[in-house]
Order: sequence, then structure tokens, then C-alpha cells
Amino acid sequence: MAGSRVTLASVIACWKDGLSPESIAEEFTTLSLEQVYGAIAYYLHNQPNIESHLKLSFEDFQRRSEEHSVLHPQLRAKILSGMHGR
Repeated sequence: MAGSRVTLASVIACWKDGLSPESIAEEFTTLSLEQVYGAIAYYLHNQPNIESHLKLSFEDFQRRSEEHSVLHPQLRAKILSGMHGR
């Protein structure tokens, strides 16, 4: 989102999880309530294109994650062991 490090995907994910626009603005303090409503309106107006883009981005993330797991198995094991140690 312009002027912040918050992505449209982050705002929409929170909204889809049931957070109100007011709660989202509280969660992401760099966004105004107007920006949150604007992001939701933009998403609703462009939903098919945005959903397609998000799906492709997620698939790309998963592909890269799998590639890195194969290329760097020790690093993956270290990360996973750290996650399970919490």
C-alpha cells in the first residue's frame, strides 16, 4: 500500500479472516482507516484479477520453497528444528 510496507494481500487476508476495517487499521498502524477501506473496495472491484495474482504468487512461493529445500536440506532441517523447539 502506498507509503507503507503493508501489502494489499496482507490487508485482504485479515479482512477474509473476519477482521473489521477498524481492527485492520489498528493492526497495521501505518495505514489509515481510509486506506483500509480503499484496499477492500479495490479488491472487491478487481477480485478475479487479484485472486488470480495471489494464487500465482502462492504457487511461485511454494515452488521456490521446494527448490530451496532440495538445494539446502541442512538449512531446512535447522529451520524446522528451531520451529519445533518453541
